[in-house]
Amino acid sequence: MTLVVVLVALLLVIATTTWHYEVLRVLGPRIAHLHVRPRVRLLLVLFGCLFAHAVEIGMYAVAAHQLAHAGIYGRFVEEASPSWWRAWYYSAETFTSLGYGDELLEGPMRLLSGIECLNGLLLIGWSVSYLHMAMLRSWPDRIRERE
Repeated sequence: MTLVVVLVALLLVIATTTWHYEVLRVLGPRIAHLHVRPRVRLLLVLFGCLFAHAVEIGMYAVAAHQLAHAGIYGRFVEEASPSWWRAWYYSAETFTSLGYGDELLEGPMRLLSGIECLNGLLLIGWSVSYLHMAMLRSWPDRIRERE
C-alpha cells in the first residue's frame, strides 16, 4: 500500500514539475512579444504562475481524493470519503506549506503531504525566481538608475 502512495507521489512530482516548466516556457516568449506596458506584462506573468499553481494543487487534490476513496491507502481524518472541495482545500494548504492542520490524513497517504509540501515550495520558489527575472527584463532602465 505504501508503495502505491510513493509511486503516486513520484508521478505527481514529475507531472507538476513538467507542467510548471511548460507553462513558464510558453509564457516567456508569448508575453515578451506583447506590445503592452511592463506593468501589464508582469501581471500576466504573475497570473500565469498562479494558474500553473492552481492546476498543480488540483493534481494533488485529485490524487488525495482518489486515494481516500479507495479506502486502503488511508483517509482524511474524520471523513473517510471527502468531498472534492475538501481535498482541494487540503491540497492548497499543503502545497503552500500553510499547514493550518485542520485537514489531516491518516495511513500511508500521509507521505503524500510531505512530498506535496516540498514540491510546492520548490515550484513556488521557481515562480518567484521567474517573476524576478521578468522584472529585470521589463524594468531595465529603473535598475540601471540605481547602480
